[in-house]
Amino acid sequence: MRWWRSRPGDEPVWGVRIVVAIGVGTLTLAVASCGARGPDRDAARRHVEAARQLAQAGEIAAALARLDRARAADPKWFVPRLARADLLNTAGNVRAAREEALAASRLAPRERAVLLLLLELTPEYESPAETERIARRLLEVDPESAQGYYYLGRAILAQGDARRYPEAVTALRESVARAPNSALALVELGRAQRLLGDPAGAIRTMEGAIAILDRAPVRGAIDDAMLEEWLAQRRAAAFWLAQAAHEAGDRSLAARATADAERFARYAAELRAITNRAASLPPDLAAREQLRSVERRGLGYWEPR
Repeated sequence: MRWWRSRPGDEPVWGVRIVVAIGVGTLTLAVASCGARGPDRDAARRHVEAARQLAQAGEIAAALARLDRARAADPKWFVPRLARADLLNTAGNVRAAREEALAASRLAPRERAVLLLLLELTPEYESPAETERIARRLLEVDPESAQGYYYLGRAILAQGDARRYPEAVTALRESVARAPNSALALVELGRAQRLLGDPAGAIRTMEGAIAILDRAPVRGAIDDAMLEEWLAQRRAAAFWLAQAAHEAGDRSLAARATADAERFARYAAELRAITNRAASLPPDLAAREQLRSVERRGLGYWEPR
């Protein structure tokens, strides 16, 4: 997500990653539409901007501290809590991030960015009913939200009630209709089609998702988090394609898709290991150099042309 790295118009294509970007453009919109002024909204706004700059410089602890000051300056403004949630999520503290996002939702229960972040932070299989509730609230606020329909369909599938699978398919088709380049929505739709006993339809849908993912600019310079997201989605698409192909009796396609899933899973595991070593204390200088190479070459780190 990394709101502090965003620029207006700079958000990644939703087909590669669903992003709630609280960047300069979105943050400006939030400030302009925040309603009545709090105790010291101007001071809070300055602290949020300072936190963004600190985060850009890699000073995460200092950025979080500055957001604390923003929150203290204007306790009724949702933006500092939303920014803290985003920052904590990126730092891997998902539980604390969700608590902040929930606090932001109490201050701004119909704010689209808050609802999107809550959806991202709500565990898919731990709280599918809660995810469904939040997704429906988002769709009340934004009836054309592709993300809202995506999360709604996914939440219905996660609840495991076969009687509702057609409802999930409908929601996911609505998502795809609004975001036809969303590989995420296509993969979920393919899963739903398979569960409904349509492996041929699932194969077509999964192959469409893979075609979108394979067009993504993942060779060459790329942020390591974005590459990790792409690898996860590419592995998932290949895995579910293999399942559908097996059920359709296409052994050749199932074997190829299984090999793809295993390959991308291996790349993802290697990337996580490199990232973890690079962040260790004392610093692992060799891992840091490896990570720089990955960020320069992207998928080409493993598959040079």
